[in-house]
Amino acid sequence: MLGPMPPARPISVKESERLVLPPHLIAEPVAIQTEYAELAAANHLSIPQAALSCGQMLELRADPKATLPAPTSWPCATTCALSHPGLLGMVRRLNGLGYRLVVDTSLRQPLSAPASRGTHAAQELLVRHLSTVGAYFSQRRRCIGIATDSAWHELIHEGCHATFDARVRQAVKNAPVAPEALQTHYEHLRARGYTEMGAEQYICHTHELYALRDRSSTTAAIRRVLVWDNMNLDAYRDLTAIPPAERSAVQKAEIRRIAMLRRFVTGPAPRLGICVAVAFCAVTSIVGVVAKPRSST
Repeated sequence: MLGPMPPARPISVKESERLVLPPHLIAEPVAIQTEYAELAAANHLSIPQAALSCGQMLELRADPKATLPAPTSWPCATTCALSHPGLLGMVRRLNGLGYRLVVDTSLRQPLSAPASRGTHAAQELLVRHLSTVGAYFSQRRRCIGIATDSAWHELIHEGCHATFDARVRQAVKNAPVAPEALQTHYEHLRARGYTEMGAEQYICHTHELYALRDRSSTTAAIRRVLVWDNMNLDAYRDLTAIPPAERSAVQKAEIRRIAMLRRFVTGPAPRLGICVAVAFCAVTSIVGVVAKPRSST
């Protein structure tokens, strides 16, 4: 049995009162396991009860007393999800599908170096993993969990998982329904050789990329390239997990296409090349302005 895992940052019961939410939403504690406790149980880690109680699940609900003002603008998808004007619509959409949107305060907490010393490698890896997770979809808990600083595009990604689960996966199990966009896209990706999970992940990344389409934002453009590369990396791993002898011609072509994209467009090397080129242009421009001779009067 593994030793005790370093606990997450203790969260006060009054955490919901410290969240900055739009006036039409309220956050209330709900009896759902945090991702911290969920992953600990899934990995059979021995954790003290006090550590499991650290963190809260705060369900976001529409305040019936508040009126929703019309949004004056739609901010960039890199905006914090908790302050985005589309949050109320997302809450209502998820509730309509049978899911909850909760703030999981065990996510993205700062790591305490002294607390992680002397722990098992698997435990430390779990703690570090949770410190980087911005959002997740849990079919078993029927909820989407987000961190207090999750970006809107991260919520869009997980919201797509919930929509896919309700309208494609569960609909197929319960009763045949008329094909919809998600189902059509899913079947197309399956025909290209993706696994069930790989096709679903590809679809969710596609919706996330669409949310980051704002061309006027440099931050969104940078984030878009990173999300695009994550999509390509997930797709590459999904397809290359199939033994080479069992890959179809379509799968081999898809693997080559993704490898070329990462090599010349979205991967670490081309991203570094773009940064160097931008820096060189900026330096050249500055030097040109400084070296320009002043006109005599």
